[in-house]
Amino acid sequence: MKRSKAALVFLLPPLLAACGGSSTPGNSAVSVTSDKSTIALTPSGTAVTADASTNFTFTNKAGGSALDISSATLSFGTSKSVTVAFPNISVPSGFSCSDGSTSGCSTANLQFSSSTIAKAIKDADLFSQLPALNSGQTSFPVLVSFAGVSNALTFNVTVGAAATTGGGQTTTPATSPAPVITLNSAEATSYTGNLNVTVSGNFDASSTVDRLVLQTVDATGNIDNTTYVSNQPSATFSVDTSRFPDGAVTLKAIAITKSDATNPVLRGESATKSIAVQNVTSPVIALASPTDGSIVTTASMPVQVTLARKNSAFTIPGGQMVVSLLDYRGQPVAVQTISGVADNVSGTYTTTFDVGGLPVDTYTISVKTPVAVAGGPAQTVTTLGKFTTRSVSVNPPAAVIRFPVAIPNPANPSQPTPAVINSSSGALIQVSDESGVAYIQVRLVKPDGTILNAYLLNQGFSPPLRVPTDVSITSLDIDGSQYVPNGSYTMRVTVADTDGNRNVQEIPVIVDRTVTVGGLSEGVVTSPGAPSTETGQLTFTSAKWTISGLPTGFNPNLSASARVSGLIYKDNVLADTQFGIFSGSPSTSVSYAFGAAGLYRVDWIVEDLVTGAVRYVPGSSLSVTRNP
Repeated sequence: MKRSKAALVFLLPPLLAACGGSSTPGNSAVSVTSDKSTIALTPSGTAVTADASTNFTFTNKAGGSALDISSATLSFGTSKSVTVAFPNISVPSGFSCSDGSTSGCSTANLQFSSSTIAKAIKDADLFSQLPALNSGQTSFPVLVSFAGVSNALTFNVTVGAAATTGGGQTTTPATSPAPVITLNSAEATSYTGNLNVTVSGNFDASSTVDRLVLQTVDATGNIDNTTYVSNQPSATFSVDTSRFPDGAVTLKAIAITKSDATNPVLRGESATKSIAVQNVTSPVIALASPTDGSIVTTASMPVQVTLARKNSAFTIPGGQMVVSLLDYRGQPVAVQTISGVADNVSGTYTTTFDVGGLPVDTYTISVKTPVAVAGGPAQTVTTLGKFTTRSVSVNPPAAVIRFPVAIPNPANPSQPTPAVINSSSGALIQVSDESGVAYIQVRLVKPDGTILNAYLLNQGFSPPLRVPTDVSITSLDIDGSQYVPNGSYTMRVTVADTDGNRNVQEIPVIVDRTVTVGGLSEGVVTSPGAPSTETGQLTFTSAKWTISGLPTGFNPNLSASARVSGLIYKDNVLADTQFGIFSGSPSTSVSYAFGAAGLYRVDWIVEDLVTGAVRYVPGSSLSVTRNP
């Protein structure tokens, strides 16, 4: 048994060097946000509102290197851009020394925490070149990318003078929205399940609502501002806290207006609100291999189990998993115990079963392990999966030639009297196999070993036959495309299973068109005699088929006259067979009770045990229906 886990490597030397003060920017994790998304400029590039500025907040995640930012690239149009320089902004690193060191830091004193710095940049300093570079345009989007920062910000730039009334007086522009967050759930130290949060946009009466967003930031720093969005001035959201890892979740409302002839796009943000999320969630155990419903063809079967940690901490009392193979009854046929299952971490664990000696069948894999979540009592976590064995068998299929048969010869047991066949004869073979019979072939072979090209039967089976099944030949085609002259032959029956194993059975036969079993006749008597007309009942409940004119000669070696089989068909499919050996009896019958509507008949195969002649007699069909 094995388990795999990820390895975590800390690169301490660069971090320790960075803790001393200045550093060379490395893998920076700095992101930026702004307090607005619309910039209003005059055609000359000055701000419509004198000294208007945009407040930018730069955040360096825990562990990030310090970063100096002194330029930004503004992209607009299809492929245009301009780079703007401004006074340097120094973003602190995401780590520090607990002892206050500035020239180096020991590993023991190294602390990781995110850092934030806010800077205001005048709109005229950052965006002044855009009106000239976008001549004739009064509104266009601009993408601002600060050097070394992981994300970019999109602004809508409007160009024009302040709006005026018809009398030339300046109108009062709309104010930015001031959204507010309200928790509808009762105050709690921690939250679980769904949390109802109402967000009010507080939009100015003269502005048009574009969207209202409830932004979430989880304990790992993942920001989601697309799940909870409305186009209404206020909205209530049901926040599924199970989406977040346990820990602090920060909520912020963002309200955005649409631009119009009077007002640009306005944006407002609420104060942040932090809540604690604590969902008790068990780890998920799953069967990775074999997959559910798969087919296993090897003798050795690896089993791979995954254990995935979710929100909550957990322990595995005893550190073990029990993996069982269950048969169709649910009874265990093999059990393996996996040791070394670790607490509170995801992992993959393996074991192996020997299934080569198991019968071909469908089995269930059961995996169980005790789990204690968040310090609570241990409970058993279970997963199940099914697979089917298809190990290659070396056992050949079973095959028995039931008709025709060679007649024993006590005087020379090694040379029985051959059966005599012609085109009026039939054959009956029973086949079965543990893996499944794939096909059956019946051919005649000359005394010199030459196999005749024509098949008396060549039949495949889908699905393969597993239980003992009778296969009938209603007529031996010896007068067809390959005419078979009278004479001695061997009837060879070849049966193959799905694993490629074969069984070949042979009996001696004589083809003689002058010998047959004559005088045979058949009939059927129904019960009741006339079809029933009772509502909902079958027209007939049973019937008895009879064959008369059986051979009455006597074979003293067998103390019998004839061998007879009744072949019972339902809807032209062989459903059952009955056998009998008779001595001097001129007739025999087969009775059959009907359980369902259908087309029934009984055919007959008769072999004269004196002459060896074999004849197939088709029976009378009887239609059984259910009255409406």
